[in-house]
Amino acid sequence: MRYEYDSVGQLSHCRLPDGCTLDYRHLSGGRLSSIDLNGSRLTSHQFSAGREQQRQQGLLLSQYQYDEQGRLQAHSVSQRDKHLFQRRYNYDANGNLAGINDSRKGNRSYHYDPLDRLISVRGATPESFAHDPAGNLLGQNDLPTANLANVKGNRLLMQGDRHYDYDAYGNLIRERRGSGQKLVTEYRYDCQHRLIGVSLPGGSTASYKYDAFGRRIEKTVDGHTTEFLWQGERLIAESAENRYRSYIYELGSFRPLAMLDGEGPLRAAPFYYQLDHLGTPQELTDYSGEIMWSAKYRAYGNLAALDVSEIDNPLRFQGQYFDAETGLHYNRHRYYNPGTGRFLTPDPIKLAGGLNSYQYVPNPTGWVDPLGLSCKPGACPIVKSINPNEVRFSQNSVSYNKIDRATGENFSYDDLVSSMKRKVGRASLLM
Repeated sequence: MRYEYDSVGQLSHCRLPDGCTLDYRHLSGGRLSSIDLNGSRLTSHQFSAGREQQRQQGLLLSQYQYDEQGRLQAHSVSQRDKHLFQRRYNYDANGNLAGINDSRKGNRSYHYDPLDRLISVRGATPESFAHDPAGNLLGQNDLPTANLANVKGNRLLMQGDRHYDYDAYGNLIRERRGSGQKLVTEYRYDCQHRLIGVSLPGGSTASYKYDAFGRRIEKTVDGHTTEFLWQGERLIAESAENRYRSYIYELGSFRPLAMLDGEGPLRAAPFYYQLDHLGTPQELTDYSGEIMWSAKYRAYGNLAALDVSEIDNPLRFQGQYFDAETGLHYNRHRYYNPGTGRFLTPDPIKLAGGLNSYQYVPNPTGWVDPLGLSCKPGACPIVKSINPNEVRFSQNSVSYNKIDRATGENFSYDDLVSSMKRKVGRASLLM
């Protein structure tokens, strides 16, 4: 990776690991106006009052509208003068997402309990949920009471025909399911509680390797290896035997902007992400505007349907990478199971990440956790490369001394770290 900056410190040029180049152009006020890929226009952007109003991606034009609180209210996509689709977002008095009117995928409405926890989704793929007082997701889709999850100490022990075993540190090491619990999935961890191996019921195996910062740099599934390259906390590229892909993000965020399929300036073909209000990919489109990938999601991140799959897309919730071999989402510091709405391992920052160390988010329609450490409502943090001197690892935890401050309504990790220290301080007084 090579970077160049303009006279006011804004990123102006970036060279990706495969030799592709990105040139960023900004207006006098500092707002991004366009991005060029290898000398050709990749995207164009128009901002007003600090919010992106229009985005040109190939032949597609996206237009965005916001409410008085700055929340995304509408996303319309057109091709030249032809309207293609639109999504409108509605919010309730508590600020929760109340509904999505989607001209492509149908309408959905969301309903919450007095604690703002999601209890039902109505639409083409209806869902319902039950929670315990600690925020553990006990059941989905009107499971009988006898099939609700059995949770002890926030550890999921049983749900339906699935039984779960843990090691002394609280890491999930075994899942047993099926008749007589004969279908067994086993998980192995290193001394820093990072997942390094999975054995599946059919005999398949997967292994994972990490760098000194805990970022996954390699996975091998049944002898086939994929390598991962990183830009700070964000996955920037992956390389396999017959595939190379690069990922480009909106500046300073975990929201994906484009995927480059192919290695090098002569082969890399851009595909553009169309996102929802939380930055979750809904479609991938090519330069002409043709939809190459499209999915419908369940509330906690499982795919309900894959509408179009001309190209594969592994990105899910912000900061998550879908592992087809296990069905898990790699979430930087931990692995997330969208089937249970939980992480496999306790939060490495312990109480600083919340009282329930396995919970993904209290509400999947309005919260994100791109690092697998601590969730925040709404928008994601501005992120840049982390200074190795500002990261501290121990056998059981990882912490940040400083991460760049966000702007606008994006939350600040400086504030998060201060909050962590206050929580840990209060917790220590109670022990």
